[in-house]
Amino acid sequence: MHRFLEKTKAFFLESDTSFLFALSLIALGVIYWIIVLATHGLAMESYFSRDYHDLFMDYFNILPRVVNGDPYSFKSNYPPLILLIFSFLYRLIPGDYVIIDSYSLREYTPAGIGFLFFILVCILGAFLCILAFSPKGHKGKYLFATAFVFSGPFLFALERGNFIILALVFLLSFLLLYDSEKLPLRIVAYFCLAVSAALKIYPAVFGLLVLLKKRFWEAGLLAVLGVLVFFLPFFAFHGLGDFVRMMDYIRELGEYQALTNLGSAHGFSFLNLFSIAAELSGGTIVITPLVAGIVAAVFTLPLFFLAETDYQRTLSLVMLCIWVPTFSYTYTLIFFVVPLLYLLKEEPKLNWTNVLPFICLLLILTPMALPAVFNYSRYRPGAIDHGTLLINCSIIVMLASAYGQAISQRISKRKEHEIAA
Repeated sequence: MHRFLEKTKAFFLESDTSFLFALSLIALGVIYWIIVLATHGLAMESYFSRDYHDLFMDYFNILPRVVNGDPYSFKSNYPPLILLIFSFLYRLIPGDYVIIDSYSLREYTPAGIGFLFFILVCILGAFLCILAFSPKGHKGKYLFATAFVFSGPFLFALERGNFIILALVFLLSFLLLYDSEKLPLRIVAYFCLAVSAALKIYPAVFGLLVLLKKRFWEAGLLAVLGVLVFFLPFFAFHGLGDFVRMMDYIRELGEYQALTNLGSAHGFSFLNLFSIAAELSGGTIVITPLVAGIVAAVFTLPLFFLAETDYQRTLSLVMLCIWVPTFSYTYTLIFFVVPLLYLLKEEPKLNWTNVLPFICLLLILTPMALPAVFNYSRYRPGAIDHGTLLINCSIIVMLASAYGQAISQRISKRKEHEIAA
């Protein structure tokens, strides 16, 4: 027994962290699907959407809205670049086809082929970007890339048919190229970030990395590209008036979510933490989305300036992306792969000092089949399960540990400078 424990310890200490993480993520994923099979599918609602009759909702529910050329008349809160892409995908549908509703589109082959093309681009793009981040000759990079595309948040995004995967692909492309010594590659990187921000808005915060490099005129170029890529697609519809309508719809949806706890079962924004607290306490906690967003920024942004590593820095930016918006559903958790990739580079071997963030990231990316906190109806919007609680707790613990690590590293560096002086 002692020999077995020694071999197990040696395996964990000697193996690459990317290999160990991928192996653990796959193992926990297999456990989840075994539980789903054992419960005849009932456990699936503990992680995925509880509306079983609206598959690929974020794709097929939006596609019909571009038919009349005025998607914002349907109270769309999507940025115009997404709607412009939908306009091109809609052209795959023969002009004589009469759209009855989004459900009929799911059964119509031309619409389905466009969706398959979109999904394949997302999966292949994410897979290749993950591989590109891994050092050459790195063991387990293919296993890690495979594990990620089968992770909980990635599957959740696929099940929703959400454009967030495409936004992640462009964000990873930016991170791969923005620090290149070649200016043309850096300009390509800035365009990629502009596209990512035009698709999901909040990746724009990664522009702070360019400012950190003190490339001020390039940061200006990035800002110009961001404005152009975001606003020009509005003119494919009804101009800048649609921007005002979009922002009104985002505000209305945020206020509705805050009042009704809509989506709190799959929510990870800072505002949603108050919804969860209200749900657990049986009371009411009143906080406006604006105040919640400001407080979230106060908690997360200082880490960016305190950070001593790329892991800490990108974790701060991802936390801004997830905590500041009014609603951040499970699919937004795929952005945690960004700090994870940097952590795998900086910590190639597992040890006691890095095991906590790895565990937190593992829990964040794992689909969970845990019971509800209280008895609930399958269709009750605010029902909370232990998986949601555990993931939210993991996010908080990881942020706190990153602050502690950054402060500790700064103190150590200061002492080294004092000794050297």
